[in-house]
Amino acid sequence: MGKTDYWLQVAIRLYQLHGCQTVWIRNKKVELSEDGNYDAFLNDAKYFGWCPEEWQPRPDGVYESDDKDADQIIKFASISTFSNKRGGGHPRVMLMVFDEMIPEDRRYPKMCAQGLLSLANSMSRGRCKIIVCSNFVSAGNPYFALFEVYNNPKYDITLFDDKAICIELARGYRKAIKDESDFSKLMRAGKMPQYEDENSDPLIGLVSPIPKGSRPAPFIYLIDGKYYREWEKDGLRYYDLWNGELPNNIVVYTPNVTECTEGVQMLQAFLIKHMKETMDANLMRFKNPNVMFKILNVIYNAV
Repeated sequence: MGKTDYWLQVAIRLYQLHGCQTVWIRNKKVELSEDGNYDAFLNDAKYFGWCPEEWQPRPDGVYESDDKDADQIIKFASISTFSNKRGGGHPRVMLMVFDEMIPEDRRYPKMCAQGLLSLANSMSRGRCKIIVCSNFVSAGNPYFALFEVYNNPKYDITLFDDKAICIELARGYRKAIKDESDFSKLMRAGKMPQYEDENSDPLIGLVSPIPKGSRPAPFIYLIDGKYYREWEKDGLRYYDLWNGELPNNIVVYTPNVTECTEGVQMLQAFLIKHMKETMDANLMRFKNPNVMFKILNVIYNAV
């Protein structure tokens, strides 16, 4: 059973046993609301007998029947339209499932991490658990960057008790596609990743000390009350905290409007573009994971 079917079965049982509703989230509205997407949402559930045949999916969720007054079981929502869900009570929502957190093209909706929090606040008011699933998870995603979390590669489960976040890395499970099947061979020939493979996170290799002889950039970033500086050597850009006094005549930029003052300017678009291009070219290095989180958060929030 895949992750989607597993949590769909949980959502169905929550409703059947306790009358609780579930919010099912995808990145874009069209992923669930268009014909052919929502129509197929209950296919496995009906095939395996998890829910009655009378249950009907609609563009906005799953209902007990096609009657206009039928009770709603699952509510559909999207990160790209999260602001549309503001207001109104959802007292029966006890579970939120964000399916396919990381898009295949790595193009995230604008303010996606904040959007997830906004949906959780608007629709559950802290009552429910939020389950986030993805085939491939890297530290280079806006959600981990915002919360400053990172799965420990030594363990299957990494707990951040102070943030109420738990990351589980699925390892040692049975693969959905056999290695030597015709389809597996076709995927390899097309250089497509096997999502069921166990992949290590390549971003751990981006943590590196700043080498001697590196040249500092003529500006400093102010992010959430702390200063960060960029250094360059041999084409690589290094980032670290700046804990000393600010150099004379240094330009200070911030991505946060609330931190703009007489001596601190709003981060310019050309610098954000420079940072993103540097990251895309694999030319960024970070003194430690916390610095990486802050810099990546600037990049992703600008997308």
